[in-house]
Amino acid sequence: MKRIFACILAAGMFLAAGNFASAQDGRESWSYRRDYRADVEFAWMNPGQFVLSTSHGYSFGNGLYVGGGIGLGFDTVYADKTSVIIPVFAEVKYSFLDKFDSPFVSVRLGEYADCTNYGLGFYFNPAVGVDLGRFNLKLGYELQKPFAAASGAKTPRGWEDRPYSSHVKVSVGFAF
Repeated sequence: MKRIFACILAAGMFLAAGNFASAQDGRESWSYRRDYRADVEFAWMNPGQFVLSTSHGYSFGNGLYVGGGIGLGFDTVYADKTSVIIPVFAEVKYSFLDKFDSPFVSVRLGEYADCTNYGLGFYFNPAVGVDLGRFNLKLGYELQKPFAAASGAKTPRGWEDRPYSSHVKVSVGFAF
């Protein structure tokens, strides 16, 4: 009987230590902390298009995050020219569960500057994803629409009109 009691006690201690260790190594929900939060994200769109962005804001402790950010994107579709795009945006994100792995929805809304070709424009990026502790995986849609009604750019094939640009966007992020 003493052996059974000792085994149960030892098993309970291991389980308690495991739960404590998982809480210490970030296994708890990161989105349900009430504090300042910053995110760094790398996104890939079409072949040759990628963006590195950062977002800073406040997490309200109930899954809601509100912040703003800036990014730096490169479009290397043409072999002889790389477009540089800088989005500046406000972001709202809501995580549904107070768990280590929680689904979320997010929306980024703002302006972008195409430093190479098209000037300024409207930026819109709704997305869905999953938080995995401090990391997140996201699938979204990105729309860029120039402010000028007849915006065109000199490309290797001559002047081209660009009414808007839209992409499916896959990204990986890290919160700190």
